Amino acid sequence: MTHRTGPLSRRGQRRGQRRGLRRAERRHAVGWHGAWIGLLVAVGLAAGCGERTTDMDVQMFKARTVSEQTLIRGREAYMLYCVGCHGENGDGNGKAAEFLDPRPRNFTTGIFKFVSTSAGDLARDEDLLRTLERGLHGSSMSPWNLLDIETRKALVAYVKTFSDFYEDGEEGDRLAIAPNPWKYDPAGGVSRGRAVYHGLAMCYKCHPAYVSHEEIQDAARATDAPIPRAFAEDLYAEKIKFSETHGVDIRPPDFTRRMLRTGNDLEDLVRVIQSGVGGTAMPTWSGVLDPADLWAMAHYVRELNLMRGTPDGEALRNDLGIR
Repeated sequence: MTHRTGPLSRRGQRRGQRRGLRRAERRHAVGWHGAWIGLLVAVGLAAGCGERTTDMDVQMFKARTVSEQTLIRGREAYMLYCVGCHGENGDGNGKAAEFLDPRPRNFTTGIFKFVSTSAGDLARDEDLLRTLERGLHGSSMSPWNLLDIETRKALVAYVKTFSDFYEDGEEGDRLAIAPNPWKYDPAGGVSRGRAVYHGLAMCYKCHPAYVSHEEIQDAARATDAPIPRAFAEDLYAEKIKFSETHGVDIRPPDFTRRMLRTGNDLEDLVRVIQSGVGGTAMPTWSGVLDPADLWAMAHYVRELNLMRGTPDGEALRNDLGIR
């Protein structure tokens, strides 16, 4: 059998080169997300992907509300994609953790920040799936929706084995989200939300205030809240709060400057506001504020967050000295 060395062969070589170039371009187009996944996979393999220790096997099979095969599948995915940040023991101390801010979640506490249940209640599978599929903005937690749904569910099942709180398969009760009463009057929602934020809820105790002293007092009157007579020096600043649960400082965001972890969709915002943020100073507002005020707060926070990176946001911060 002989090999062609003439023009036809050279054309075939050129076609092969072009195909190779297109493949290289497609690989390059994957961008930072592909590179990040590659880094995590490399770290995961370095950490001993596929190896099974006796301690981990005993722990993972304590969760008997799902099949052993699901847990094995979840562990294999975890050791490939997650161990580099969250660590082999799920404690947030993976090999990449020291380079990340915020640090990866410590699953052993059993407490997750962004859920649909009341503070102190267990997270629901749907909450963990939502975070897994969407990621958390402004952090190293990327969306993992490229994984098939069964693998994502298996990952959730395995992650829960790091905490004894989920041993019996219990979940917290979902806080229902009421219909949005400001749907056809968003400006009214923003106005009411501004009053609730600076009045009844006193959100400036952690987040910055976004109005003058006089307007804060007016907001207190409008929401039947105590009227402040003096104001702290850090009224227009983010107040760092140490979380005993997570073992790190938490920065309640300046909404005009920071990306919000769960985004600024209205329904996501009202879920966070009514449920609170697990393990932080952000309380559950469901049962304290009525549904109309929860939605109003969501409208106002979204309005502030849409100012991020705009001249209006910069002007507001400059006028009030927000830092």
